[in-house]
Amino acid sequence: MKNDSHCKSEVSDLEIKDRLDSAEKALRQSEERFKLAMEATQDGIWDWNVETNDVYLSPNWSSLLGLNSNQFQLDIKAWSKLIHIDDKTTVFKAFLDCLNNHNDDFEVEYRIRVKNGDWMWILGRGKVVTRDRRGHAVRMVGTQTDITRLKQGEVDSATQADTLNIIFNSTPNILILVNTKGRIDKINRSGIDFSGKTEEELIGCLGGDALRCCHSFEGKGCGTTHLTAHFAL
Repeated sequence: MKNDSHCKSEVSDLEIKDRLDSAEKALRQSEERFKLAMEATQDGIWDWNVETNDVYLSPNWSSLLGLNSNQFQLDIKAWSKLIHIDDKTTVFKAFLDCLNNHNDDFEVEYRIRVKNGDWMWILGRGKVVTRDRRGHAVRMVGTQTDITRLKQGEVDSATQADTLNIIFNSTPNILILVNTKGRIDKINRSGIDFSGKTEEELIGCLGGDALRCCHSFEGKGCGTTHLTAHFAL
């Protein structure tokens, strides 16, 4: 009987050891996959223990800002100093709403200063993954993505649109843009002035009607202005 008990004890110990070995192997594999995923993505990853204020930053998080991971220890004060003053209110509200259980996650665009002094546009995402019984955030994880090129493209597009709009409205010729149904989507200042109507009255009208209206002013003190209508389908 004693030998049987001894054997059962040895088998039980072996089973526990096998389970521990399997768990450790699975953990190592999981950590390796996570490490490879972090290295493959261009996003910076952060993991914040709200209670202890300990923060883990992936190597990409620091490299996005031009920093060595050993050069910068993140805390709320240090991070907030890097945020553009015009974006702080929006960013802090997004974080606080998440922390205070108004939202489970957040997504916010903001500017952050990098090592060389330039401003980088960031798409910040975060999510509370652990809360206590009172609903207070215990742990948050998130990412930051460099969207500077995207934002610069938006600025360039807006600048180009403004330039085209200035040209459109400064030419003495009448310019009318119509849709596929032949109705006016846009008419320049010369066309509005010659029509004698408001822009609101002209938008949506048939382009031909507006053109006839413009031609009805020909010879009535129009000077040397060309009454040429341009249609874009």
